[in-house]
Amino acid sequence: MVSLDGARKQLQAGNVALGQARATITAIRTAVYGSPRNCPAALAQNGIGRTKAGVAVNSANAVINALVSRRAQLAALAQAATTVERAVTAQRSTLASMPNVQAAVASARSTIAAETAATDKATQSAVSLRDNAIQVSANGAQILSKTC
Repeated sequence: MVSLDGARKQLQAGNVALGQARATITAIRTAVYGSPRNCPAALAQNGIGRTKAGVAVNSANAVINALVSRRAQLAALAQAATTVERAVTAQRSTLASMPNVQAAVASARSTIAAETAATDKATQSAVSLRDNAIQVSANGAQILSKTC
């Protein structure tokens, strides 16, 4: 399965890049609203900010893509648990009469529930990171279009 720890580390790296992109917005504001106005410096800072925001977006997209794969793996696990239940039923048995199988199916269902919740949370964080990075990048361009 795709590692949630790996996804978290990727998100952390993206958040660092987003913080750096935000810092460049401050530098852009200082350059264009300062005295004297320094549009070349602001344009350079905007390039840096766009690069950092791009890193954050790429980081978020990598996490989202990995978590799509994780969801597919969880769906396969759920299908396997259902297949086991059906096979037991087809043999005219019950899971209660097969405690080891019952325990395995219950464990699989519990794992699926926990992993799905964790995957959902990581996906939400990645989407938020991506949206924030896009907004930060747009902010720099907006400032420059109004002032330089």
